[in-house]
Parts: sequence; C-alpha cells; structure tokens
Amino acid sequence: MRVPVVVIAVCIHSSLQAPHHQHKSAVECLASAMLLSRPPVCGLSVVAVARVCCSGPLTRATVSPVSLQDLYYKSYDCVCVMFASVPDFKEFYTECDINKEGLECLRLLNEIIADFDELLSKPKFSGVEKIKTICSTYMAASGLGNISPTESKKDSDGNYSHLRCMVDFALALIGKLESINTHSFNNFKLRIGINHGPVIAGVIGAHKPQYDIWGNSVNVASRMDSTGVLGKIQVTEETALVVESLGFSVTLRGVVSVKGKGELTTYFINTDRA
Repeated sequence: MRVPVVVIAVCIHSSLQAPHHQHKSAVECLASAMLLSRPPVCGLSVVAVARVCCSGPLTRATVSPVSLQDLYYKSYDCVCVMFASVPDFKEFYTECDINKEGLECLRLLNEIIADFDELLSKPKFSGVEKIKTICSTYMAASGLGNISPTESKKDSDGNYSHLRCMVDFALALIGKLESINTHSFNNFKLRIGINHGPVIAGVIGAHKPQYDIWGNSVNVASRMDSTGVLGKIQVTEETALVVESLGFSVTLRGVVSVKGKGELTTYFINTDRA
C-alpha cells in the first residue's frame, strides 16, 4: 500500500508544480495514480474514480476550491445498498497495557475490513462497489457500474442481477467473518441490512473529495442494519419479494418500528441458499 500512496502524492505534487494552464484536477491525478496501482487504494476502486473523472463537472474541479456549480452527481433508478455491522466490536475494544492501548483491537478490525475488501477482487463481485466504512460498519452498493441509470433497474434478462450480486456478497461476508473468528478465537457476528431503490451518487468536498450515495433507499438500508439481529440479513418487504424471485428464501420477521419511517414489515434472508 505504501507505493500507491507515494505515486498519488507525486502525481498531485507534479500537477501543482506545473504552469497554471497545465494544471490537472486533483481527481484526475488521483485516477491516474490509482490506475497504476493494484489493489485499489484510498477506499475508492478504479471503477469509482473512473466514473467520477470521466464526468464533465468534476474534471473542471482543480486543486483550488470548487464552486457549487461544479458539484458532480448522478441519479440511479435502482441501486442495492448494504450496511454490514460488527456491533460487538464496541464492547471488544478496550485500551489497556495488554493490547497496547487498543492498538491490537484496531489491528483485528483492520484485518476484518481488509478481508472484506479482498472479496471485491473476485469476478463474481465486480458489480459491488465499496462506499466506505463507518467505525465497524461496512457500506457497499451494487448497480453503480458503467451502465445508464435506467439500465440499472434490470438486466437484459429482466432480472435484478445486481441485487443477486449484493446478497451473495453479504453471504460471503458472513462466511469470511466466521473464518476470521476461527483463527482469532473470537465470536463476532455480522448484522446486515439491505434495501434497494433510487439513489443519488456524487462527490462532496474540494479537499479529500469523498464519493458517496444519498437518498431514502440508503437511509432505509441503514435502518435495516440498526434494527436488525446479529447473524441475520434484514430487508424490506419490497426487497424481500425481489430476492425471493432470484432464488433466495426469506422468513417474515414482522413489523418493526423504524426511526423516521414508522412501522415497516421486514424479512430475513435465510443464510442457507434454497
């Protein structure tokens, strides 16, 4: 990971040293550096950076502060959003002499997140985009690839293939954490929430720009996680109908009180494929 970071720094430094009329945007420099590096760095995949850099508004954003008019965004009709949390990590984390004031706890969390990231290199998960991590929560989405917003709803066969990809990824995360538990002598469990629907994707910030997604679909996916159960994948009724049509089996959980959304009927996706 050290070499790619140096490459990025050199690219941006070179841009700043060039005559003003030759300045590249910071994101263009970042994209160039990332295209030279494997695996992806800085929390953004090559696909994500390429998607950002090939868009007109952002290529006008130089290393100087960008204006509101330069805001990059793109709307999608149907994106599948997942939040996967390790709630027990909060209790696991302590700062004492025996774990080097919490360093060993963070080392284990880094191993968990890095192993999750490694799954993204598998061809079957090429449609999954990691958005970010929030403490011990892993956020990802599918349906943000190099396809038009209207095509993101269904593939040519009329199936929600990106939802299938996301559910398979969620199941893979559960299996990966079980493997980590075995060799680290822990008993962590994932609590996963999934939802699908329209979102807005965009980049916020002039310095350290962050790619993210927003919308009611994202908020509900987050609530499916926070109101979920350890070891379970909770989904809304609409998402349950879709994943069931894709060959997954679901179990009705019932009505759940969701902050800001009222009462929603939710389901659990069974972790053993039907």
